[in-house]
Amino acid sequence: MAWNLNLETITMDALSALLEVDRKFRGTDDYMGLAYFWAHDYKHYLRDASIAKRRVVHKKLLEEGLEVTGVSSRHEYIVVSICKPEELK
Repeated sequence: MAWNLNLETITMDALSALLEVDRKFRGTDDYMGLAYFWAHDYKHYLRDASIAKRRVVHKKLLEEGLEVTGVSSRHEYIVVSICKPEELK
């Protein structure tokens, strides 16, 4: 089943509720990509990233056994390779 939800059309109460739930999902496979999870070092890459890209970064960090809020050269590589791959060239 495919769902599309335009977050710009829901009420602030509904958005707040979704963000609250997603904050509880940080660090799990259930993370939806709405709430922030990243360290300050990566905010310029992830705050404007799509929900899909946030989920991919989050999933990759978990797969590699990394803390989603951590900072390391491996974290940076994962974030940049997914959000701004042109910066790796």
